[in-house]
Amino acid sequence: MLEIAHKILAVIHGPTMWLCVVIHVLFGAIGLGAPGTFRRTIEAFTKDRPVRLLGIPLMIVGAEIFLSAQAIAWPLLAKALGVILFVDGGVKLFIPTLTVMIAEWGAARNNLWHRAFGVVCLGLAYVYYLATRMPLPLD
Repeated sequence: MLEIAHKILAVIHGPTMWLCVVIHVLFGAIGLGAPGTFRRTIEAFTKDRPVRLLGIPLMIVGAEIFLSAQAIAWPLLAKALGVILFVDGGVKLFIPTLTVMIAEWGAARNNLWHRAFGVVCLGLAYVYYLATRMPLPLD
């Protein structure tokens, strides 16, 4: 049973991590180049339903990163990122009001803050890129 789970994880890990890389690079570029658009993107997550819908994939990606952390270039960083994403997804799913309050706080910041958030997104994109370097044990 565990062998089947490892094979499924190996097949979905690479595409999932590349999707996270692309999303974070896009958010980082938008945050740096068009902070007003970044602000509107943040405001899109100030409603309960989009926040709850975001929580499910965050929990899945967080668990997936945590489970595959030993095969990633920086396993401790990968485990920490996996735990943070899983907990963040759970908070978004079960306590969306907290996420809405944080998103409203972020939307109210000036352009310098949005550019700083863009830099953070680019840094996270690099961490996800490191996670793509996992070998696929398909033997």
